[in-house]
Amino acid sequence: MERSLDVWTIGISGCTSSGKTVLALLLSEIFAPFSPSPQRRFDGSRQAGNSEKPPIEERSTIPSTSTIHQDAFFLPKALCPLVSFHSTPGEKPYIRASIQKIDENATYFYSWSGLNLQSSESIRIIGPNTDCREAVNFKSLLSSVQSTQSGCLVPELKPSFKGEDADRQKLAEDHADLIHIMREKVASFCRPQTAMNGETQVSYGESKGQKTAELTYSHWIFVEGFLLFSKDVTSNDVDWEEETDESDEDLYAEVDERLKPAVKDEVKRLKAEAKQVSQEGAIAKRTLMNTFDIKLFLPTSKEVAKKRRLTRLPYVDEPIGRRKLGQMWKTEGYFEDVVWRGYEKDFDWLLTKAGQREVNGVFVRAVDASIKDTVHWAVEVILGVLRSKLQNLTSYTMIINNHVASIQPIGDLRSIIIRFYTARLTQAAGILLRLPQDITAQANVLLFRYWLVDDLMQYEFSPQDISAATLYLTAKISASPRSFRSITNVYAYLLSRSSSLLSPVADNDPSSYYLSETAYITYRTRLLNIEGQVLNALGFNTHVALPHPLAITYLQILDVFSPSHRKGAGKAVAKRTLQYLNSALLSPQMLYLTHQPCALAVAAIYLAAKEEGVKMPENEWWEVFDVEREELGFLVVGMRSVEGVARRGKEVFGDVAVATRDGVRKQLVASGGGEKNGSGGGDEEDEMMRMMDEKMGDA
Repeated sequence: MERSLDVWTIGISGCTSSGKTVLALLLSEIFAPFSPSPQRRFDGSRQAGNSEKPPIEERSTIPSTSTIHQDAFFLPKALCPLVSFHSTPGEKPYIRASIQKIDENATYFYSWSGLNLQSSESIRIIGPNTDCREAVNFKSLLSSVQSTQSGCLVPELKPSFKGEDADRQKLAEDHADLIHIMREKVASFCRPQTAMNGETQVSYGESKGQKTAELTYSHWIFVEGFLLFSKDVTSNDVDWEEETDESDEDLYAEVDERLKPAVKDEVKRLKAEAKQVSQEGAIAKRTLMNTFDIKLFLPTSKEVAKKRRLTRLPYVDEPIGRRKLGQMWKTEGYFEDVVWRGYEKDFDWLLTKAGQREVNGVFVRAVDASIKDTVHWAVEVILGVLRSKLQNLTSYTMIINNHVASIQPIGDLRSIIIRFYTARLTQAAGILLRLPQDITAQANVLLFRYWLVDDLMQYEFSPQDISAATLYLTAKISASPRSFRSITNVYAYLLSRSSSLLSPVADNDPSSYYLSETAYITYRTRLLNIEGQVLNALGFNTHVALPHPLAITYLQILDVFSPSHRKGAGKAVAKRTLQYLNSALLSPQMLYLTHQPCALAVAAIYLAAKEEGVKMPENEWWEVFDVEREELGFLVVGMRSVEGVARRGKEVFGDVAVATRDGVRKQLVASGGGEKNGSGGGDEEDEMMRMMDEKMGDA
């Protein structure tokens, strides 16, 4: 039986009033019975389960499921960028009354054309933009999600108006039949199980004869917010470029000449501080996007979104509703000029792919679907991903148990070295393509998974081609896709004599890595064929869980960044930890396939802390993160073995960018293994045909 991740995180996003909160709460209620009530806390104590069925607002705070709302992490309006918008004719009375009470709410500025306010057709309003990335503290949101993922039971933060906007108890009562039906659907795929430590876990899967493959989970996290999947761009209202002195004249016009230097320095400092906060938020948002195991997007038409938003109680005037004077972000004009325009701009990468079920790893719901249809769709998506993961897990379990090395016609040492060189090539290509490290890491994991299913030398594909196809595939389904031309150019360079992989001071000869149009088309066609082969071998399951986010969270929990350590020690440990995790991708033991992310993170921290001389807790702290001493010892040895593999590879193959089939064939001949190995010596013929095609194409 193979155990998967203990926690799965579901991200739910869409425009305002698309049903994000309702879906998150209903899913939390649906999946709560299929997670264990007892849950181990970080301090080792146990949270007893409640035998009575709690209401939905309480259910989302017990250990089995958690709901996290992006709206709980809004920054104060004073820190949000400014935006301008115009009133609509129907809102004139409300805006006039707000202007009369402006002393009570000075957040907004108003201007109008015409002789007076009464005769003006439109009123221009300037105020904080609370619907852009800069308005949300993504750093705190990410920290909350990661803390929940690591098992720390943090209090659920709820937006102040959520309880007013949606009666959660009434929501559970109104949809009781739907919840019951969905629980039965999930129950058909789940079964409770008692783990070796006595705790209850839930397994998803089916028995396959004598062998059983199961996925066990102890916690479901549902995160909802309207900006979770938005493009990583800065609001148009924010310009961090240095302004000219001329543009600042109005700002300093009323400042005494003697104070101007100090004021300018203060303004410059505030701008730099705001820029840093914005950059940190952008990094946190990208990291958050990668923490979601499943992403659900709820598109909504403008008419439906507008009607739903403006008829909700928080957006209706008092005393019927709860909109107070001066709350301009609740007006129709703000929706038209700010909310909807921002939605179309931030989500154009999803909205332009209408009709597609999945776009770059994001599952897209039908536009304006009802609550019932949305819940059915979401549950089906989640169970579909679980089924796919289970099928893939079953295949890998059987292959590993049957000793994959026994089906490889080449020596075990050489297969290890080929994997090492190919993974190194993938890493180098990811750097040149400026891909986020998580994408490159996922590509290497998929590469090794593929070679578990298909033998290294069974097909005509060379290792470097498989590397290129896998990296292209991984980037394509991420938020950072790369074109075929970029992929082929980078690999042509890395495999040329000008490559820095061969020599740090290699001569740059562009002719050595030039690809003609004919060569490019041939290369692209070959990679497309390999991409299909890889997807087929993997059962179209490209989900990869990485240990990097967990490692940072564990370091924070272990208080490694505390001032009690020497200055800079925490940063050094974090850097060394990530280095070990990246190096482990090249490990001959294929550690990312045989161990859970939590174990990899703990082993990397253990090694990094030891090398940096940072004292760790004296007790067996790794057990808090569900890692046994024996597993930790194996991983420590495995992570340290990478250097030896690299050294041995250089002895076998010399200075090469990648261990190719020709190189392996020569080694087979040298070791008495024969010249042919299933390919019939066709490389020279293929090369000659490619040269002829290029000449004909250039003629």
